Amino acid sequence: AGEGGGMYARDVASIMFSDMQLLGNQAALNGGGLHLSHSMANIMHSEVSWNMAVTGGGIHSATDVQMTINGSRVGGNVAKSGGGIDSTDSGAELLLYGSLIAANEAQGGNGGGISIAGPLEAEDSEISGSIAYIDGGGIYAEALVVLRGCHILWNVAHSNGAGIRSNTDTFLEDSRVCENVCWGLGGGVYHRTNKLQVHAASQVCRNTAEYGGGVYAWTAASILLEEGSLVEENKAKQTGGGMWLSAGCELEVRSSSGVVNNSAEKEGGGVAMQEGDATMRVTNQSRLEGNRAELYSGGGISTALGNRVWLESSELSFNFAGTYGGGMLLYQAVAEAVSMRIIGNAATYAGGGMQIMKGSQIWFWGTLMQPVVIANNTAVEQGGGVGVFSVSEAWFGFTDDTSSGSVWAPSTNLSACAGSVLGQLDLTKDHAVVLSHNEAETGAVLYGEDSSVITLQDGHIYGNTAHRDEASDAPDVTVGGILNVQASTFNMLDSVLEGNSGSGCLIGQNALVAIQGSVFMNHTSVSHGGGIRTMRGSDTSLTDSAFVANSVQGQGSAVHAHGALEVSQCSFEGGRAEHGGALAGKLYENQRMALTLCALCRNVAAENGAALYLTLAASLNGSALLQLTDLELRDNQASSGIFFWEPADRFATNRSTPPSCANCTFTGNNPGYASESGWASATVAIEVSAQHPEEAGGYNIDEPLVVELKDMFGSLVSSDNSTQVSLATGCSKRGMSKDIVSTGSAIFDLLAFGGLPGSECEVVFTAMVSDVELSVTTIVPLRLCHVGEHYDDSASQCVPCSPGSLSFSNDTTPCYDCIGDSGIECKGYADYHIRNGYWLAPAASACDTAACLVSRLYSCEIQDACSTDGSQRNGTLQTILVACALVAVFNSALIFILQRANMADVRQVTAVGRETLESSGDVQEVYDEIVAQANITRIVGLLLGYLQVVGAMGSIFSSGDLPISFARFTSFMSFDLNLFSTALNVECTNHFLGLSSSMTGFELSFLMAMLAPWILVVLDMCVFALYMEWHKRRNAYCEVTHLRKPSLEVLTYLHQDLIFRSSRTPSSAWPGCLVGL
Repeated sequence: AGEGGGMYARDVASIMFSDMQLLGNQAALNGGGLHLSHSMANIMHSEVSWNMAVTGGGIHSATDVQMTINGSRVGGNVAKSGGGIDSTDSGAELLLYGSLIAANEAQGGNGGGISIAGPLEAEDSEISGSIAYIDGGGIYAEALVVLRGCHILWNVAHSNGAGIRSNTDTFLEDSRVCENVCWGLGGGVYHRTNKLQVHAASQVCRNTAEYGGGVYAWTAASILLEEGSLVEENKAKQTGGGMWLSAGCELEVRSSSGVVNNSAEKEGGGVAMQEGDATMRVTNQSRLEGNRAELYSGGGISTALGNRVWLESSELSFNFAGTYGGGMLLYQAVAEAVSMRIIGNAATYAGGGMQIMKGSQIWFWGTLMQPVVIANNTAVEQGGGVGVFSVSEAWFGFTDDTSSGSVWAPSTNLSACAGSVLGQLDLTKDHAVVLSHNEAETGAVLYGEDSSVITLQDGHIYGNTAHRDEASDAPDVTVGGILNVQASTFNMLDSVLEGNSGSGCLIGQNALVAIQGSVFMNHTSVSHGGGIRTMRGSDTSLTDSAFVANSVQGQGSAVHAHGALEVSQCSFEGGRAEHGGALAGKLYENQRMALTLCALCRNVAAENGAALYLTLAASLNGSALLQLTDLELRDNQASSGIFFWEPADRFATNRSTPPSCANCTFTGNNPGYASESGWASATVAIEVSAQHPEEAGGYNIDEPLVVELKDMFGSLVSSDNSTQVSLATGCSKRGMSKDIVSTGSAIFDLLAFGGLPGSECEVVFTAMVSDVELSVTTIVPLRLCHVGEHYDDSASQCVPCSPGSLSFSNDTTPCYDCIGDSGIECKGYADYHIRNGYWLAPAASACDTAACLVSRLYSCEIQDACSTDGSQRNGTLQTILVACALVAVFNSALIFILQRANMADVRQVTAVGRETLESSGDVQEVYDEIVAQANITRIVGLLLGYLQVVGAMGSIFSSGDLPISFARFTSFMSFDLNLFSTALNVECTNHFLGLSSSMTGFELSFLMAMLAPWILVVLDMCVFALYMEWHKRRNAYCEVTHLRKPSLEVLTYLHQDLIFRSSRTPSSAWPGCLVGL
């Protein structure tokens, strides 16, 4: 027939097809199974399969058709376009309800499953396993598509849109577009224009394409992902693992939706944006998580020139990039991140959290209740948190121009040193930006280079690590730095940097830096400048800031300046350095360093310059300028001088005046500048400088324990020798011996405590200093009882187990009494002896209870298994073969029964298509051949089973009382072989637990046991190939590395299809491994 090979309907007002079967028909033109024109058709509980035509292999819908397919199946049809269903009229409508469109093929065009020019609405249906040689493996749609509760699975397109190729509005509700493959664009969906809305927890997952593994959006398409929907685990061989956005496209991800665990070989593991005015908006607790750009940049998001990105109240986390921008690459684009969490991202080179480049602009906005959090990101080289290269502006701060205020405001009367600056800091305040635990070689939090303006306001920066922490004096060396700024303008306001490693802030060459109202505390570095380190050509100003308890092995605990430095109303306290307890630097000719209205308190330099250490950067004819005005210096300490500079004749207050400190006050400093002398102790605390040894007696500290009174610099402080010890509730003091060896310290030769083993005693040491009682608490763990002991409550100590009992572990449990007739003789402690006539499995060494020990004990029921004197020996081959002979016979019978059961299983599967086709004699012959081939496979499996009996015996020797080891190799085999190994384990090995042997004679048989499953796999694959050799699909599916098991209905169709096709052309339809058998 030219049209409608099975049935033709035209000009029918209403037609109903119910319980109809259109099978194996052909049409020269359209509609291999059914052709409809100018009609309204309702197809119910019917089947249209294995038909062929030029267009519409199964069904062709022409002009003015309204077609409803309900509870029906369209499968195995072939056409040039529209393999399953083809609808060519833009006014024709197709409705699908509870139907299956599977295993269809468009051999020369679009729409392997469905090709439709009019509206398509589908509900609770599946479109799967179809192929299009151009676009739309599952669906090719020119008009509106609405899918509710549908599954678009396992489709293939040689070009674009393996799952869906849509040209206009498309809506996915509670649907899945998964595991589709194409060689072009859009593995899941290729969407050309208008809206694509994915909502109601829909999924686009595990699809594969060259570009846009999950979704490819083209020419001003608008995509909405909402209501918990996900684009996940898709793969692009080029860029855009999850999604690809062309110029002019818009993407919005909102309401707890996400782009998750996608990957691209090159760029944009999650989302890739093409150059142009593409925009992306992620809001409302959504996430871009776990995406990877394997070779290049933009693990989560990759942008290009002209793009705009808005991220708000969502998460960019655990993404990876092979070069730049683990979380996001912002390249010549604009972005805003509001109350975002950027966490756990990584980049091989720079910008672990984000990389911002080439004229881009970005604003990180936060509030006190919802700050921006950039944490736990890493970069191998630069910018663990954020990398900033050649940008126009980067801002970290509040959502408006206000601030929550500084954490510290310096006193106008210079009283900062009267107490501790720590007491004046408000470290409990919230912050708009939190940057913590990021890592990189340089710039753990931020690496900025060649950028116009970088601003950080109200940030809390802590726990970050810059690994390149080098003790270098070279002016051009790039060391670590938590904040590393090169050739840029950098402003920091009202922020706290604490507990970072690798120096707090590194200012590179030619940078302009202003820091105001901020705190740098508890930083460490092996080089210089624990708080700030500036390089040659930089100009730095510090205002209203505090530097507390920073420590370096080089120079300047708080600041090391290799350029101009202006410091006003700042405090420096408790710093430690080799030179320059607070500040240090190297100045060039005519460079200026000025300190005004500052307090420098309790800083220590091991060598020179308790407060300040300066040298010249080079031999110069002129002088460097040093201006010190209105400073308070208290309790600073150094080997030489509070201030130290050299050569002295190269520093001046102005062109002609040697440096001095105008209106400065000095109190309690060591000998140095201005002839100040004396040292006053600082706040005193008790230290337990030598803890009790870890292996000490549980309730006795049997090695000396030293208690010392020290100031904050480690110096001993005088006391009235009244150090005492007290214990918290639950422990008792039984003895104490104390010797005062020097002022400020005491040695306790003996401290004896009582308490439950395994618990802890809280020990409190107290002392009087200047009529003030000081105390410190330490925890003393009480050891557990040794093996072979138990804890006696009445004696409050551990005592040995008596003969007739034993213990196995160092805990507080009682000793276990031995069972009288168990064959074990307990000698006390942890010792036991095996009586004559018994033997013990080696696995008993892991026992920690008597019951376990008894369960590993066996009587000598088999000849020669053990000797009469109780010693253990290896069993002989003869012993094992005799004991297992009956088991082998039992399992051989069991295997035979299982083979018969499995052959019945094969008959049941192959009978699916038999009933429909039983009238065809040649089909019956094919069916019989299938059964014969299955029988051959199972019989070979039976023969190989006997080889496994011998192999299993070898396994017994090598595995002790564990399950026989070859069972691990049979997890991929058929059920009968697994049951065989289980039966053998139960019946045989229980009698030979623990027997070990070095017999190498079993090596060959054990090797055969390992090879046998693989041989069975090869044979079983021939049978499985029957399910995969349909419509040339096997080669296409080899591309899908994460192929999931199709539904039973789809497999049934494939099997029917094979049987039917083999009845026509057996030589080409059968798998190669069975042809000619």
